Amino acid sequence: MKVEVKAVPVSQKKTSLPQEQVKKPHRIPGSPAVTAVPSNTDKTFGGLASPKLDASYEPMIVKEARYIAITMMKVYENYSFEELRFASPTPKRLSENMLIRVNNDGTYCANWTPGAIGLYTIHVTIDGIEIDAGLEVKVKDPQKGIDTNRNSAGQTKD
Repeated sequence: MKVEVKAVPVSQKKTSLPQEQVKKPHRIPGSPAVTAVPSNTDKTFGGLASPKLDASYEPMIVKEARYIAITMMKVYENYSFEELRFASPTPKRLSENMLIRVNNDGTYCANWTPGAIGLYTIHVTIDGIEIDAGLEVKVKDPQKGIDTNRNSAGQTKD
């Protein structure tokens, strides 16, 4: 028998409103009409083109000083840290497979250490057939004072 357990991140897009429910700005009578802004006047990056994030990082040396900041690179010198962070894509959370251990009494034990905080659905598959609809688990940051470097037996991880 093949048993698989997987933690899949729940999409946060459930809460987005349908297009027809999004409120449109109303014009106040007597106010000047809003004209359409031409697309070539985008001020997202101070009027500059969106930064290309394909340049490999390298420390810069200027007047015998070594700078370890991406904004010191010639390619990114006109952008702030915040603009570069805004332009960089958010890494997608992947599903995480769990380690399964077969017990002597016919039961199975799954261990999982979450890679990121967030809402997950636990999916159990036995011989390729998914069992139930899945269990939702909310992973939070550990409380202050809790040592996350210890296992359940109280031993420090190597």
